Amino acid sequence: MTQLDERLRTLRVLQIVFLGSIILYAGLGEVLNGAEDGSIDQLLRNVITFVAGSSVVFLAVLRRNLLASANDRLRTNPDDTEAIQKWYAGNFVTLVFGETISLFGLVLRFLGAELAYAGVFYAAGAVVIIILSPRKPGA
Repeated sequence: MTQLDERLRTLRVLQIVFLGSIILYAGLGEVLNGAEDGSIDQLLRNVITFVAGSSVVFLAVLRRNLLASANDRLRTNPDDTEAIQKWYAGNFVTLVFGETISLFGLVLRFLGAELAYAGVFYAAGAVVIIILSPRKPGA
């Protein structure tokens, strides 16, 4: 197994763990929620929504910058250690940002947002983690 294959396997395991944790966040939000539904301040809700949305834009730019050159280099030389590190970092950051978006949902739920509203963040985080799934360069 090559170094790239090992890193891909690690990322796949992290992806599954992160997806599982989103389910845990949704459950925790319901079990430990102390605030009344709808009691969240609208300004705070809008700020958190803006920050989560901005993080998606930031992720797109960061991912493109980290992965574009690494993917090109790995297509020609799959054993390039520096390119593997950049590729791994770009994919790892993608998973972390997806998780972060879901955590915003948990925070919103604790602050009194309705489950339907917080659920959008849980779902958006899961979608980011699934759609931007780590792929082997050239695959």
